[in-house]
Amino acid sequence: MKISLLILTLFITAISQNVMSQEVQENRLKTMFSYTIENIENLDQLEEIQSKLSKLEFVEKVKINYKVEKANKGQIIIYVNEPKRTSEGQKMFESNVLKDNILIGKINLLDLKIENY
Repeated sequence: MKISLLILTLFITAISQNVMSQEVQENRLKTMFSYTIENIENLDQLEEIQSKLSKLEFVEKVKINYKVEKANKGQIIIYVNEPKRTSEGQKMFESNVLKDNILIGKINLLDLKIENY
């Protein structure tokens, strides 16, 4: 009897945590910004960009794809996880900040793709 009660308690706890986790995820907006860039001078430049972007509020992860043989072209992928808008004064992620932090030195932006993940 005690084992059944313990199993039932654990089962109910697991279900309630799963439901709460889903509610939290439903209240979030997850956006992926993918920039194709060119004129990369060196890897230090990319590390500086990655460091700056990683420190921005709501940025969950920054991924850099770069191959030397691709004529100094690369890709920066920024994963943003922010709360969905619920009120007028709510602080939201501003994507223009990304561009400001990417344009270092002679780097040019070639392409931008935005999608939810």
